[in-house]
Amino acid sequence: MCNWLEAMEDANLALVSWIGGEFTVRFIRHFSIEGKELKSCDIERRDTNGKAQRFTLKRTFFFRPSAIQCAIRERNVFKRLHEAEITSPFLPTLYHSFMIGQTSSVLVLNLSSGKDLSDIVNAIGRINEYAVLFYVAEIMCALEKLHQLRIVHMDLKPENVILHPSGHIMLSDFDRSNDLSSENLMKSEWISFGGTEEFMAPEVVSKRTISTAADIWGLGIVTAVLACGILSPSKRSASGGCVYRTFNFKNLSESLQSFIRACLSPDYNMRPEIAQLKSHGFFRSVDWDEANSCKLVVPYDPFSILRGTKPVFHPTDAKILSIALDENPPFLIDSPRNEKPNEYSDLFPREFCDPANLSRAGITTSRIEELFADFDFVHRSFRDIFPKERGQNEDS
Repeated sequence: MCNWLEAMEDANLALVSWIGGEFTVRFIRHFSIEGKELKSCDIERRDTNGKAQRFTLKRTFFFRPSAIQCAIRERNVFKRLHEAEITSPFLPTLYHSFMIGQTSSVLVLNLSSGKDLSDIVNAIGRINEYAVLFYVAEIMCALEKLHQLRIVHMDLKPENVILHPSGHIMLSDFDRSNDLSSENLMKSEWISFGGTEEFMAPEVVSKRTISTAADIWGLGIVTAVLACGILSPSKRSASGGCVYRTFNFKNLSESLQSFIRACLSPDYNMRPEIAQLKSHGFFRSVDWDEANSCKLVVPYDPFSILRGTKPVFHPTDAKILSIALDENPPFLIDSPRNEKPNEYSDLFPREFCDPANLSRAGITTSRIEELFADFDFVHRSFRDIFPKERGQNEDS
């Protein structure tokens, strides 16, 4: 194993070869516990004036056909937002998307603080009603932009509401999203009834229908988590949704209780849309122009919140750098039963990211090339670091 200086040099060279320009690795965060995906890697470059610009690099490995669908779905949502000129501080900006060989894809997005609403819940428990109002109002601003384009997030939960270094929110993880205007939804393999079961609307659990009302249900659950603390699913309702044990619900203001109940109507046709929810009494003090402009007072400094169980790896760890940035990352296959678990045990994939594995599921090399033919994208702010021949699918 090379030492960390050599690994760091190799990793930075890999970034240059993939993205172009003088990028360096800053932090590596959020491996999924299955080792299937590098959640995010903070990277940095200097502009012509020497000012540091930092971004998040998200890499997805193609272990299963579903990973391919998720990667394409997420990139297409970001591209659609860009083409529709939807701008919101609460939605990610796609700066660059590209493939690494035929086994993984990469998105370069806005930098986050590495913290999310689950960190607040874990560190503080239930939060005061102003803080609930602040976070829910900003989530609603983001959902309103998505729903205008008939995009359904589908996986709204505290872990997917990440915090900007300023303390404002940004929605993340659009790999389960559905673009209801997309022709791809006519193909059954592109319809996603996925998400996190505890936060899924009843009609999604039962695979009856998908609509923007699914996000309203998720909004209600997230609000309840913030206001009441971690919820405990107790059983399934007749309609298919989770029934939760909540604490302190009766201690909430009547307007907050009313808001949560409205979002959690079992009949999706009865759930209000975002425009209606903005007029709810719980938000009577909110100036929505100020909310959309990040002018509400931030209740918590994200850097004062403990990270909890989510590790942050500094780029001085050769093994982590290798997992994150090698074209063919290392794998742990059939480890001895008596091997003691260590800090890396959950980071190593236990199956090969090999096109041959996908071909057995009908995803051939030619099919991957076809699916990702227009995957490359370059935001205008990145054009200065690319040679002209690299300018595939640049924005205008």
